[in-house]
Amino acid sequence: MTTAQAVGAVSREAAEWYAIEWRAINRNVRRLQVRIVQATKASRWGRVPFDVVKIEFRAAFLEVFQSSRIRRMRLRLFRQLGFV
Repeated sequence: MTTAQAVGAVSREAAEWYAIEWRAINRNVRRLQVRIVQATKASRWGRVPFDVVKIEFRAAFLEVFQSSRIRRMRLRLFRQLGFV
């Protein structure tokens, strides 16, 4: 029967990775996410990071663009069918 054994020293990056306090980081990220959501819902855009504002704007733009595109497609179909 063979068993695998780790050989050599642990790399510095791996040691640093395991030294990170993940619970504290997760708590901090969650707290920031809650603040961003609250500021977004209250439309307090000065409190929201620019990347989030950019994502919100893009989502709103795509929603409007998609709905106008669907309207144009529907109108084209109606014209082809002779309803308009």
